[in-house]
Amino acid sequence: MPNSHKPQFLKPLLPDFHSGVTIPLGFFTAHRREDKPENMETKIGRYRSNLGSDTRRQETHRRLERFHHST
Repeated sequence: MPNSHKPQFLKPLLPDFHSGVTIPLGFFTAHRREDKPENMETKIGRYRSNLGSDTRRQETHRRLERFHHST
C-alpha cells in the first residue's frame, strides 16, 4: 500500500487511454537530475536515457509510438 505522504509514480490509466502510462509533472520535476542517466523499462527492451536530453527522449518516444502502432 503506498504511503499517503509520498507521491505515486504512476497514474492510473484513463478509460479512453489505450496504452502507456503517465508520469505526474510534479513528480518528474521534483525527482529529475540532469547529471544522472536513468534506466527506463519498456515492453520492447531496456533503454538508457538522460532525462535532460529532450532530443533523445523525443526520439525514444517516436520509436515506441511506431512500435505500438505496428503491433
